[in-house]
Amino acid sequence: MGVFEKLDMALQKDLIDFVDEEDHRDGKTLGEHLIATILRKLIDGECTITGCCTDHAKKKMFVEYTFKEDDDGE
Repeated sequence: MGVFEKLDMALQKDLIDFVDEEDHRDGKTLGEHLIATILRKLIDGECTITGCCTDHAKKKMFVEYTFKEDDDGE
């Protein structure tokens, strides 16, 4: 079961609505575009969070994403 399936239905809908709105919004920064794209891939099951680490001194968290490739390599 992926992360998305663990969310309750209302939160799933809110997340999908947010990503859909970001897909159509003009004037996005690169960072905003990347966030929406990664969230969409997580929702669609094309990406999983496979690792993370935290630097508590700097209050930063680093996340590793793994993107799945189609079986035919495309």
